Amino acid sequence: MSSALRFAARQLDGELKETRGDMGLRFASNIPFLSNSIPAKYNFITGEKTEPSYLYSNAKDNFVLEQLMPYASSIRGGAPANIIKGVKLNAEDVSRLSQIQGNIIIGGKSLMQALTDLVNSYSWQKAEGRYNQNGESVREQMIEKIMVRYKKQAQTVFLNENPAFQRRITDKQENTRRSSQYMQERFSREVNISDL
Repeated sequence: MSSALRFAARQLDGELKETRGDMGLRFASNIPFLSNSIPAKYNFITGEKTEPSYLYSNAKDNFVLEQLMPYASSIRGGAPANIIKGVKLNAEDVSRLSQIQGNIIIGGKSLMQALTDLVNSYSWQKAEGRYNQNGESVREQMIEKIMVRYKKQAQTVFLNENPAFQRRITDKQENTRRSSQYMQERFSREVNISDL
């Protein structure tokens, strides 16, 4: 029964939903019509709505994705964070952050364009099979450098366009400060009492 519901939801929606880290949303995404209330899942490399297994299913049709496949862990490391400055993102936040990351322009290039330039570069060809002194793949380091730059810039744009999320960060920081202050005062009182 659940696979039939999942199939019906996919046929009616035609897109994957952002459910990262939320079992309730994951369940709701498999129910026709209820899944319409869940934000779309965006590919953080292209900024487009995600099809099932986008990276893997389209790799054979795309030279860049084919080149990046062996380094999937580096690419996943560039995925938008679930937590920014100690505050957990909800599904809508992750969806928007993924969309921003895939569409943001740095140095005149989107993330996909920067990765395309990378895999077409001489330095990429030269780095094949090479590792640094720590045993890390040189190609993975090249990917990570690009991914981190776009990930950080996307977070900055997301925070600038989302004052409600910034307030959540400020509230979290203030609560942490108050809690720390309370614990210090409590510890000081306990030490003073024991000195008597």
